[in-house]
Amino acid sequence: IGSNIANSVLILGVSGLIYPLILPEHSVKKEILLNMGISILLWGLFHNPIQENAIIGPFESLMLLMSFGLFLVFLTNHIRPSTSSPPPTTIPAWQSLGLFCMGCFLLPLGGHWVIKSTIVLAISWGISEAYISLAVVALGTSLPELVTTVIAATKKHTELAIGNILGSN
Repeated sequence: IGSNIANSVLILGVSGLIYPLILPEHSVKKEILLNMGISILLWGLFHNPIQENAIIGPFESLMLLMSFGLFLVFLTNHIRPSTSSPPPTTIPAWQSLGLFCMGCFLLPLGGHWVIKSTIVLAISWGISEAYISLAVVALGTSLPELVTTVIAATKKHTELAIGNILGSN
């Protein structure tokens, strides 16, 4: 939940400062409504009046998995690729594979270092674990989205910038 807040507020805000994030209105409405609907579903699962504690058990898990399945069906049926984008630049396959493998190794390693260091610092400073998980760890886990969205904004790929955040949420 903290990651969704960091993505929606911080990362979109930073990216919007770099380059205005403009999307066709019809796709934004659908994606934002879907994002809100899933957030409301998650809130409803956590505020179950029958249970005293918020528990994600088998029933809640099935609800979430079915929501994800519906989301995938929505994407494949309603989102069409943009025809106005310029052709991508090509690089050799070996270079793409090498960069992909390097990213797969370094991204989790960097995220682990950021989160681990932040938790150690916060505990040593006496900050509560709830604050750590909601704010600091959420920010740490959102760093890949920040990098991707900022790069997309600097290259003026606004659809990628917003899609990255909505997809991550």
